[in-house]
Amino acid sequence: MAKEKITVPSPIDTNPQQPSGDYSYTLEIVMGMQSSMGKLIEAVDGLKSQSKSQSEKLDKVVAQIYAAKVVLVFIGILIAGAAGVFAFSVKTYLDYLRLLK
Repeated sequence: MAKEKITVPSPIDTNPQQPSGDYSYTLEIVMGMQSSMGKLIEAVDGLKSQSKSQSEKLDKVVAQIYAAKVVLVFIGILIAGAAGVFAFSVKTYLDYLRLLK
């Protein structure tokens, strides 16, 4: 049997690097994130106000469409009534002419 070579693992670094105390880079990153977050909040607020404005405009358009439908139905009723009166008048006149013969 051949002897297997036993390897010893390398020692673990028991002395990790301590922070240097200079947090300017971290502070710069945090400040950049805060600025970006502020811009994002501003953009979301802008989108909310645009959405509200468009919703109000859409409500106005829907109200106008409803009013147009009501007007068209009323005009249709007037036309149907006028056609009924005209048809009744013509029928009455034709019946009168038949009676004269």
